[in-house]
Amino acid sequence: MSKLRNSLILIALATLACQINAQENSQTRVMPSVLQCYQNRTLFERDLRLPMTVNTLIEIVRKIEDTQGFNADIRQTVISILHNFRQDGIVRATGIPITSPNILPYSPTAFQFYKHRILFSRLLPNIPNVNFPNQTLTTEERCALHFMLSSSVETQIRGDEGTVCPRLSQFRAALRSPRSANEDAEMLSQSELQKTHTKLRRTKFGRMAENEEDVEEDPAHEDDNIETEMDTGDEDFVRSSVDHGLVDIASNAVSQCPVENGIMRTNWGQVSVGAVLGGIAAGLEPQRVQIRDLIPKDRLGEIRARQVAGNTIDNRWAATLAGDLAEVALLQIPQNPSGVTIGASGSWNSSIPRWFFLVQRNNFEITDAEIRGGIDGLILANNIINWRNSATGLRLSQLLEMYYTHRGVFGTNVRSCNRRTLFSANVPTETLRQQTNLFSQVLDREITMPVTLQPPAILQFSQQAADALAAYVPTHLNDLSCEQTAIVVNDPTIWTAASDIFIFVDASWPARQIIPVVAHILDGIDVGRFGSSYTILNAQDGRVLVNTTNELTSIHTQWTPEAHQSHPGGLNLPALLRVLRTRVFEHMENERRNSSSGGRSKIALIIPQMAAVSEGESNTAWEQLQIFREEVPDLRFLYLAGGNPTRFNRFVRDERQDIFQLNPIDSGAIIDSVNVQLTPVILRIMQEPRRIINHRCGGNWHQTEWGTSTLVQYIEPGGIVFYRLHPNYFFGNTDGNRVLRIQGRGFGQITVCQSRFVERPRSNQTNNQNQDSVNCRQISGEAVEIHLSRGCDGHGVIHNCPPVFVSVVCLV
Repeated sequence: MSKLRNSLILIALATLACQINAQENSQTRVMPSVLQCYQNRTLFERDLRLPMTVNTLIEIVRKIEDTQGFNADIRQTVISILHNFRQDGIVRATGIPITSPNILPYSPTAFQFYKHRILFSRLLPNIPNVNFPNQTLTTEERCALHFMLSSSVETQIRGDEGTVCPRLSQFRAALRSPRSANEDAEMLSQSELQKTHTKLRRTKFGRMAENEEDVEEDPAHEDDNIETEMDTGDEDFVRSSVDHGLVDIASNAVSQCPVENGIMRTNWGQVSVGAVLGGIAAGLEPQRVQIRDLIPKDRLGEIRARQVAGNTIDNRWAATLAGDLAEVALLQIPQNPSGVTIGASGSWNSSIPRWFFLVQRNNFEITDAEIRGGIDGLILANNIINWRNSATGLRLSQLLEMYYTHRGVFGTNVRSCNRRTLFSANVPTETLRQQTNLFSQVLDREITMPVTLQPPAILQFSQQAADALAAYVPTHLNDLSCEQTAIVVNDPTIWTAASDIFIFVDASWPARQIIPVVAHILDGIDVGRFGSSYTILNAQDGRVLVNTTNELTSIHTQWTPEAHQSHPGGLNLPALLRVLRTRVFEHMENERRNSSSGGRSKIALIIPQMAAVSEGESNTAWEQLQIFREEVPDLRFLYLAGGNPTRFNRFVRDERQDIFQLNPIDSGAIIDSVNVQLTPVILRIMQEPRRIINHRCGGNWHQTEWGTSTLVQYIEPGGIVFYRLHPNYFFGNTDGNRVLRIQGRGFGQITVCQSRFVERPRSNQTNNQNQDSVNCRQISGEAVEIHLSRGCDGHGVIHNCPPVFVSVVCLV
């Protein structure tokens, strides 16, 4: 008996120790796991952070999930990410002189932290025994997770308000693509913004040095990269006398356009990441907790205890909408009972989203991003158990990828572009009122307020906040619909890109202009293990800027402004083609060795600034391109050129489809939206058919053996994939033994269409193409055979023989 009692005591102690260790993000100091993100200058500097996008989040989460030995399910993954990286309400202290590197002027003291502490200490699940693979992530990735997950608003004056704030409304109204949902035009010249920041960094506590008061930047350096004045060493950030660029550390003055933290950009608006993951975590372990169990009886009071007896807080609501609305009820409405301000909108300053500026100076209790995140988190929370039960191996990265794309979660009903419709169906106003009131009762006992509220006032204010949100979402959350953001207008089919893309960049482009352009393109073409890969090279000498990769984060860690400036500017098309030919030859030889029968399309995207091609180089390049057509028939050349792009018409197969103009992204009174210019480029890349090849030909087109080759591909419900088989692989065949067979696996109905003239054959052509030239068949487990013997009869040369085009659609 004594041994048993001792065992029980040891277990209790061990459990207590784990619990204390796991609640570091609920303490009133910056948790140790993210201290480095504030102490290290390079990690903290916003202009050096990874982009705050949903694709960045998914890529980092997938990297965690793929870690060898980390065998956590979706519940363990999302909970461990939240406990390791989320800490809301971290803001900079004012009036604190930094006299020691051991003093960090940041702590979780803003109003967001009080709700955060209640959630993590009492309502969200905890799994302290999960061995989280921190070593898998780089410090940049760990800090990106923290900054993306942790909500706060930076209200202190930065010193750039005179440049940034007046332009917010202008750039929010700038033209944008009808198929693009976000409003992230390039707000201002990054050189202007950086000049302001540079002057601030040169001052101590924001006071202008005597010799710099009226000094203007040297025009010769106006296009310099945005980090040239920045120390990127590992010295502690707290040692810097610059004081993070704030104008006056002793001032509580509020910026004209504060900066919101803890959000990510999606195609359907900015979203609070913490609310989304918090909702998923709550949904995976839903709890209904008596309010009297959340507030000690001596603090609750006998009268209130009787009033709330039997009422329960649902952690799914508390982690999402009700939690933020409780802040509105307690902090905002008491100061202005006659009016409620719901939402706070703003704009990103760049297509590489790192700075999100709000257009209002107060009432940040529930921003537009938090509304979207709260709706998304609640919808996912209410459905996640059913999804996990039907797909036991469901991963967090898969869930996020499905919800924040057109494909939806196991169907097109639940997806972020349907947010407003889902809000009406999933957020009953009466439940919203009740849950807001109950959480407000708990938060009232934790948060610091300028007033003391009685229960009737809390009830009234909670109902006001809930009703205001119910009215706000249908009328003010004007994100574009699923139909408006479809790849092809009025086509609900899901398109996905899968390309090996070589991007040649003219270093004459300023880094602040060209890096956002390339990053935006890559963000739109499904870069990833199952999608596209990319290589970035210099257009003058072919040297590598970014090694071949399928990780989006690589462009920001390898291709820095400093690295960009070290490369020569200009375009040497013959040299570029020689480098490309060598790389493609090696790739085709690898396909021969690996018995790979194709898959991804091959694209070369060339981005010159104003460089032209001389007559001599033009003739040399044209001759090389003819060799490319013989040896690498699947390679498609695209040009995204500054100035008049028609100077490259000679070097493409279809000048109407393959030539695009790129205007400087920060020129003119109204800045061109990046989306407007680049959406056609992204669409063109996605339209390029995937390759079907005979891998035995290799790069030298010398075949020594024959046989059957197999290419296994996957298609999702409602998805479509296009393929192309070039005549180079069947020209001159008359023996009847070459057959292309497309076979289903019996898991569902697919429609296979084929054509020799329509590049993207469909069963219901609506693009005025000759329907008689398209042959379609619906199959399940059987096969469609396309006989290639005598496929080029009547064509004396390969170039005159049309390819075989195939499409496969998975029926819903």
